[in-house]
Amino acid sequence: MHPLRLSAALFVSLVALGTGGPVSLGAAPVAVSTDIPAAVDEDATVSASVVVTAVTDLNAAQFDVSFDPTVLELTSVSNGEIGGTTIPCQSNDMEPGRWRVVASLGTGVVSGSGSLAVLHFSITGIPGDESAVEFSNGILSGLYEAIDATWADAYVSVRVPPVPPTVISSYPAADAVDIPITCSLSATFSEDMDAGTITDTSFALEEGGVTGTVSYDADSRTAYFFPAAELENGTAYTAKLDASVADSSGVTLGTPYVWTFSTQAGCFIATAAYGSSLDPRLDTLRAFRDNYLLTNAPGRAFVAFYYKTSPSIAAFIEERPALGFWVRVLLWPMVLLAEMTLRNPWVPWGVGLAAAGGIMAAFRKRGTTKDAQGRA
Repeated sequence: MHPLRLSAALFVSLVALGTGGPVSLGAAPVAVSTDIPAAVDEDATVSASVVVTAVTDLNAAQFDVSFDPTVLELTSVSNGEIGGTTIPCQSNDMEPGRWRVVASLGTGVVSGSGSLAVLHFSITGIPGDESAVEFSNGILSGLYEAIDATWADAYVSVRVPPVPPTVISSYPAADAVDIPITCSLSATFSEDMDAGTITDTSFALEEGGVTGTVSYDADSRTAYFFPAAELENGTAYTAKLDASVADSSGVTLGTPYVWTFSTQAGCFIATAAYGSSLDPRLDTLRAFRDNYLLTNAPGRAFVAFYYKTSPSIAAFIEERPALGFWVRVLLWPMVLLAEMTLRNPWVPWGVGLAAAGGIMAAFRKRGTTKDAQGRA
């Protein structure tokens, strides 16, 4: 038998023979417990002290510690420490889920509070598993007398990871196109959020140095970003909620929430002519583009050509305000045609037939004139 265990065994035997049972020093019981956390993470490692409080003239200790081996694995036991004095200890794996620990100071004693030993666990359970950490056969002794003690068990559970909040909807929606340049952004969450984590640094547009004001509506669980100025026409933007955005319990998104959208391509020349992208005539032209030009190959080709060439023309007009009037005059028939077409889809057919008739009449007149000249 190990000398330390022999010392403890001899002490217990002597006490039992001399008194018929353990002898107490007569003081209040000493409290022994463990500071193992009540909740631990899966696959973690945990060190738990076997804590003793206000012990007097301690010479030796022995105890068994039991636990569920499917949840906890005791990998080693290291020395304790009381009042700056190391408490040497030895340990044995008695059976799965039960270890015996023996500590001894030889012929010395120590008083105070500290640890009899330190238990080192690996967490082998899965989230939701629980295990008791129980003490049995516990003995504290001085050089000649037993020390009365109470041993407190503990319970530990494998922590279930918190569920992070999620974004359940956004505006603009991910990959949306043709978004108005006057839009504001929003993101609605799956649960109540900590408004303090939703700021102009954690909710922003990443392109073009766009600044804005951010707010959070608790009733709808929605965060809003209001750009300080209009967005650019025909531009792809990336919106981002930082991973630090947290719910009301402090659980963060964990990873950034990022989505992209594109603004509607602008009527560049018309905007320069009318002086604002908000002019209602531009809405008419956009509707005509979306409902008629973009629905067929020739129309799409015209729109692509317009977007390619019109920015430089629009810049030229903006630098010469007097040209705006003449451009508006030239645009008036187009706006009128667009309005009429949107109200009555048969208008383009009528215009087309009238144009075709005019062209045929012009060719017929030209042919008649040539015949008259030939007869002359």
